[in-house]
Amino acid sequence: MKIACLQFNPIQENTYVVWDNTKACIVIDAGNSNPREDAALDNFIAEHGLSDLMDVVNSVPSLRTDYVPRDSIVREFVGGSCFEY
Repeated sequence: MKIACLQFNPIQENTYVVWDNTKACIVIDAGNSNPREDAALDNFIAEHGLSDLMDVVNSVPSLRTDYVPRDSIVREFVGGSCFEY
């Protein structure tokens, strides 16, 4: 299993991409908040030959305001399922 940490948005939120030898991946707490950051996450996944199966997000935006601007962007980007906790 491999884990990469990417940092996005002005508060440098950590976004984790976790994958295994099957190249299936999970994106955890994606903090990408603009088109440049969307492309950076997309490029990382493409460069590593990963298939993005699930995005895991925090469903309590009142506690984590950094999630609010990107929730709909990530849901559209993922193309897989979305798990909220």
